[in-house]
Amino acid sequence: MVRPARLDNAFAGREMVSLSEKEAARLIASVWVKLREWRVYFEEFGASSQSIDQAIKAFRHVDDISTPALRAKLS
Repeated sequence: MVRPARLDNAFAGREMVSLSEKEAARLIASVWVKLREWRVYFEEFGASSQSIDQAIKAFRHVDDISTPALRAKLS
C-alpha cells in the first residue's frame, strides 16, 4: 500500500531514524523554510520561465500536505 506524500508521514517515521519529536519537527520546519522559497532559488540559478511554470505543480502549500496538529509543532 502506497501512502500519500505528506509531512505527517515523514514525521511519523522519525523513530525509524532515531529522531525525537522535537528534532524531527525542527528538521521538517527548516527544510520547509527553504522549500517555500523554491521560485526564488530557481530564478537565482537562471531557470527559464517555462521551467518554473512546469515545476509549480511539484511544490504544494504546507496546508495541503500536513495536518493542523503537525503545523502547530513546526512553529
